[in-house]
Amino acid sequence: MKVLFLTKYYPPAEGGIERYGYMLCSDLVAGGDHVEVVAASEERAPSRQEVFDGVKVHRLDQQFNVSSTPVTLDLPRLLHAVVDDFDLIHINFPNPWTDLLYLALCRGRKVVLTYHSDIFRPARSLSGLLLRAYSPFIRWVLSRVTAIIVSSPNCVVSSPFLNPHRAKCRVIPMPVDVAEITQVDDNIVIEERERFGNFVFFLGRLVHYKGVRYLIEALDRVHDGVLVIGSDGPLEEELKNQVDRLELGQRVHFLGRITDERRRALYHACRCFVLPSISHAEGFGIVLAEAMACGKPVISTQLQTGTSFVNLDGVTGYVVPPGDPVALAEKIEILLHDDEIYARMACKARERAESEFDRPIVVDKTRSLYEDILAQPDESS
Repeated sequence: MKVLFLTKYYPPAEGGIERYGYMLCSDLVAGGDHVEVVAASEERAPSRQEVFDGVKVHRLDQQFNVSSTPVTLDLPRLLHAVVDDFDLIHINFPNPWTDLLYLALCRGRKVVLTYHSDIFRPARSLSGLLLRAYSPFIRWVLSRVTAIIVSSPNCVVSSPFLNPHRAKCRVIPMPVDVAEITQVDDNIVIEERERFGNFVFFLGRLVHYKGVRYLIEALDRVHDGVLVIGSDGPLEEELKNQVDRLELGQRVHFLGRITDERRRALYHACRCFVLPSISHAEGFGIVLAEAMACGKPVISTQLQTGTSFVNLDGVTGYVVPPGDPVALAEKIEILLHDDEIYARMACKARERAESEFDRPIVVDKTRSLYEDILAQPDESS
């Protein structure tokens, strides 16, 4: 099987979609399939080919970026030159530049599209106007692809774009490398517990839709406990100012970007993990599944997306209304202080991560989808 995998960026670039692409492509290659990746360079650099952990990667020079979309002018020529060499094309949505080129150059090909999330932009902003212009192309792309991978059944129901294409959708969750995430230095875990005590962990970009302001407000309502925030983002200073106003400086710690080793240690050291997102832009919440794989109960919000598929309310943790610091504080209090509930949910969280989201399971499901598609008669152009 020969697969051409098109994505915005690819490791060593960081991000959930990047980790998804890496796990899938490297494991397919390790299993004997031929996979090549096409991705933009994060920095301005001449287009080139390289091998990254066994996978051939075409890294293309990024001329400019429009509304978080890297535009690589070498991509049309590359697709025209190589597309006939592959049995299947796998594209990742949202990525408007690739979507448009697929419509122009790859129609009639067998194509799998992974639908990572809906796109949300302020209606009156420039990006909102671009989204309105792009919406007809989204519908056109979804009507043309052979199959659509969605990370949860919730996404199919809630997305205005996916709902008309239910028959094409295959639910395959985002992968968690359970073996990797559970390899941790116990000494570092002990150090983190000694440093922060009984703490709540958040990991993610500090942007509006993550809802971190509500998590900080919730902590102000919790009798004790500490909040540790991993990563950085454009709202960092605003959130630090909020912490200062609430006089929580001794209980909220901003770590900035952290290494993978420390990320794993913090998952294991924390009491629970919270993802307080407030919009559909949070399509799955891979950090929830990672924390669960480390045996941690999680708290998420009801967004009608994959977050409530990952985290089962009352089983692996709690699901609360978005933007509700009172409800959030109530559930944090329970997980910080009720050892019986904590132990039960921790066990169920680990079991669910291992049985539903582990990397080999997700890769096998994706390979099976590829095989089903290739067994179908060729599409006409």
